Amino acid sequence: MGGAMKFYIASHLENSENVRKIAQYLTYQGWDQTYDWTAHGLVDDKKRLVSVSLNEIQGVRDADVVFLLLPGERGTHAELGAAIAYEKPVVILALDQEDYHRDGHTCVFYWHPVIFDRIIEPDILTLAFTALRAAKRIVRRVYANA
Repeated sequence: MGGAMKFYIASHLENSENVRKIAQYLTYQGWDQTYDWTAHGLVDDKKRLVSVSLNEIQGVRDADVVFLLLPGERGTHAELGAAIAYEKPVVILALDQEDYHRDGHTCVFYWHPVIFDRIIEPDILTLAFTALRAAKRIVRRVYANA
């Protein structure tokens, strides 16, 4: 593949700061973010809701790798569903093992075959570094023969 690799980070609005940190690290390493939903924050206007929903799904579609930072809520899981539908490789990131079981149960889709890796790391910068390593493995494995 020519050009910079592209990524999308799905997560809950409350994780915006950590999403920005991971995105900054990946961008610094030469990757392009397909859509930065943290820039607009909470949206409640109907026209903006339509626009943002389309932009977020397009961001997933345009990504070479989708990262899912736990914990996630409705939007996060919709984006995960889009990644599954578009057969995008996904790396699930968590700062704590408990993020996989917030209500005492895990999400069945965290175990779908498109999930390339699941990384748990309590330090956000180490998590970003480890996410990049996983993404590079994806590029070598998934896109080498494309």
